[in-house]
Amino acid sequence: MTKKFLAVTLVLVLAAGFMAVAAEHEDERPLMGSWENELTLDPDATPNVIDAFSSTLTVEYMTGGITYESVSEFDIDGYTDQTFNVDATVGLLDLSSTVNFDTQTPGLDYWKNTASLTLGGVSITDTFLLQKTSSYGAGMDLAFSGETPGGVSVNVSNYFGMEPDSSAASGYAIVTKHHPDDELDSYGASSLQYVSSVLTLDNLSLGCCDFSNETMFSEANGFEYSLFEFTIESNDWPLSLAADLKFTAQTKSIYLTPSLTTDWSCFEVYTDLSGVLGNNSPEMSGSTIDGLEVAGFAIKDVELGHVEFSSYTALGGHTLYDLYLNFGSDTPYIVGTTYDEVFRIEKLETFDLDFTLDTYFDMSNAGLFDLALFDANASYDLSSQFTLGSGLQVSPSSGLNEISLSLDYSW
Repeated sequence: MTKKFLAVTLVLVLAAGFMAVAAEHEDERPLMGSWENELTLDPDATPNVIDAFSSTLTVEYMTGGITYESVSEFDIDGYTDQTFNVDATVGLLDLSSTVNFDTQTPGLDYWKNTASLTLGGVSITDTFLLQKTSSYGAGMDLAFSGETPGGVSVNVSNYFGMEPDSSAASGYAIVTKHHPDDELDSYGASSLQYVSSVLTLDNLSLGCCDFSNETMFSEANGFEYSLFEFTIESNDWPLSLAADLKFTAQTKSIYLTPSLTTDWSCFEVYTDLSGVLGNNSPEMSGSTIDGLEVAGFAIKDVELGHVEFSSYTALGGHTLYDLYLNFGSDTPYIVGTTYDEVFRIEKLETFDLDFTLDTYFDMSNAGLFDLALFDANASYDLSSQFTLGSGLQVSPSSGLNEISLSLDYSW
C-alpha cells in the first residue's frame, strides 16, 4: 500500500509541475484546472496511521471554441476513476460528450453525448448513452422544454432503452424488459425500445395555491400516474400545507403534510406536527393532527466580535442527526452517534484564514459537562493558487481521533 501511495504521489507531483509551467504561459495556453488533496491520519490505526487519502486532478483546456476537460480521481489504493469531457457550440447547437472509464477493471463505464437546440423559445435536447451493463447497452433521452406566455414551465422527456437512475454515475439505467417483473419478456440492450414519457408542469397557481404536475406514460402499462403537488401558505397563521394528489388508472390518493413556520431572526425551532392526513392506504389514512413535536432548536449566526456563534440542540431523545439537514451536510461523522448538542464558532471576516470549531455534547455520557467531541478545521490561502488546510478531532474520553491535512492547487 505504501508503494502505491508513493507512486500516486509521484504522478501527481509531476502533473503539478507540468501545470505550473503551463500556467506561466497562460496567454499561449489557456489551461486551467485544480488539484485537490486530502490525507486523513488515524493515530490508533495499525500498522499504518494513514486512514484515507483522496485526490482529484481536474484539467481544462480551451481552444477554437471547444473546451476539453479531464478529471482523474485517486485514493489510497491508487487510480480509481477517469472522466473526459468535451463541450462545444456549433451554430445553434450546444454539444457535450462525456466518457467515463473504470480503472479497476479497465474499460469503458459509460459514454454520454448531449445535443441541445433552442428555437422559438423551445429547447430540444437529445441525450445518447452507451453504458456497460452485463455487456454494453444503449439508450436515448429526447426532451422538449419551454415556457408558456403565462410563465408555466413545460418539460417533456421521452426515454428509449433507458430510464432515469440517480444512483448511476451517468444518471440513467439501461432497460431491457417490456415488463420489469417478466424475465422472459425482454429485448436487446441496444434496441432503443420505447420505455416511457414524463410530462412536467411547474409554476402553476390556482388562487392561494401554487402547484406542479407530473404525468407519466410507459410502454409497459400505458398511463402510469398523474401527480399534483400543492403548497398552501396562510397569511394570518405561521402554518403551511403541502399536499400530494395522485391519480393512477384505478386509484386516487391524497396526502397532506402540515408544517409550522418557527423561524424568528436568529432563533429557530424544529417542529413536526404528528398525525396522518390522507387516504393513501389503510395504513396511511387519517384526518387528525395528534400533537406538536419539538425536535430541537437553534441559535444561528450571532456575531461576537470577529467570530460568528451558532448552537444546535436536539430535544427529547432526538440527536443531531435528526437535525442533519438543518445543521449541515459537511458533518457525516455524526451519523450513528448520540450527540445532542453542538456549539459552533466560525471566523467572521473573510481573510486568508478560515476557521471553524465545533464542540459536541452528549447528555447520555458521564463526561465533564457532557463533552463528547472537539472538531476543528482551518484553511489558509498561501497564495492565489495554493490553499493549505488542516483538521483535528479530539474526544475527551479517547483522546486524539483524527488528523486531516489538505493541499489544494488551482491555476
